[in-house]
Amino acid sequence: MHRDLGEPLLPSTCRHFPRLAVRDARGTFISLSHYCPTAAAMLFRDDLPLAIVEAPGAFPSADYDGLVVEPDAWPPLLHPRMLMNLDAYAAWERHMVARCVDEALSPEGVIATLMRDARQLRRYRPGNGTLANAVAMLPRTGVRGPLDLALDSSLPLDAEVMAAVPDDLKPDRDDSGLERAYAEAVAPAWRAWHAPLKRYLAAKAFASWTAYQGRGLLTIVRGLEAALALVRVEAITS
Repeated sequence: MHRDLGEPLLPSTCRHFPRLAVRDARGTFISLSHYCPTAAAMLFRDDLPLAIVEAPGAFPSADYDGLVVEPDAWPPLLHPRMLMNLDAYAAWERHMVARCVDEALSPEGVIATLMRDARQLRRYRPGNGTLANAVAMLPRTGVRGPLDLALDSSLPLDAEVMAAVPDDLKPDRDDSGLERAYAEAVAPAWRAWHAPLKRYLAAKAFASWTAYQGRGLLTIVRGLEAALALVRVEAITS
């Protein structure tokens, strides 16, 4: 139906899912949920560059369901004691996606780099130029995060996320022997998954609800780290 008749004739549910939307004073920003198999398959495309696209044909103007931020609401937090402005947050959003494009960085390197960058921005003080300029002045080189050949850093994050899932929705899985299974079956092939994993992180970074629901830029990056940890654990248990 989408292919032959166009997006406007889709049922409401199909028009909104798997789109994840944020609407604020800047406009409407849309990412995708990769719970949808079609969206997940798009992570493996190599015919188009990873980029933020303005007014794509697949997302025509519409009243998308999502997080609606009223025009007089506070902008995202830089850290718990300081607000950003929308121009600065837009610059940070573009910066996160650009880090995911960097071919020199692994997914772990993207996380490590964004952690460093967010901590550097936390040192910003009014009067030292604009916050958007501070984003532009962040180091151009990334941090080469270690290749995670073990699950030591991922299992605690996975446990934190699972603790927030209602009992009736938690997956029924056997967690015994995860470390050995990861080292034997997943770690040797992990590098081959870098490109789709970085696209996944970019989709999580863009149009992020956490920007308005969290306590600053580090919260956003911590959410990306948790998402990557879950992928690593689910790569064994699925």
